Amino acid sequence: SVRRPFRGTRRLVLVCGLVGFVAGSGPAAAAGPDLLITRARVFDGRSAQLRENAEIVVAAGKIVEIRTAGATSGSPGAGAPRVIDAGNRIVIPGLIDAHVHPTIAVPIAQLRDNDPNYVAARSAMEARRILMRGFTTIRDMAGPAFGLKQAIDEGVVEGPRIFPSGAM
Repeated sequence: SVRRPFRGTRRLVLVCGLVGFVAGSGPAAAAGPDLLITRARVFDGRSAQLRENAEIVVAAGKIVEIRTAGATSGSPGAGAPRVIDAGNRIVIPGLIDAHVHPTIAVPIAQLRDNDPNYVAARSAMEARRILMRGFTTIRDMAGPAFGLKQAIDEGVVEGPRIFPSGAM
């Protein structure tokens, strides 16, 4: 396995919005881990204390275990997982923003005059920026976000899970 440091902001973080902090076993855990995040300080939203020196085990896109570094899992792995060294950064669950306008990616006065393809491209860039700020789920309010949601869901562009409300 290759160990490489997490490249990102030094302040906060690595955000785990892969589904949530789900500890346990099941079909995802039985297949063996795909990803191991090491040297993490974990805020789980339940305790005021960070879990120091934690490892986060991800299988089939879900967090299946958060354990103390060096602990072994009961699930045998099919192969070596990809390893991300969090570099003692804080890992938090993904954030949710319930009122966002990702498709207003240019000033409102310019929405009418710009080519719709340009606005769509800028919206995709904004969706990625929203995700990189730690928001893994958003509620689009009164915007044309159905196409952006589809592009994100299909993996065409990176962005948060979108719950679109439709037109105002």
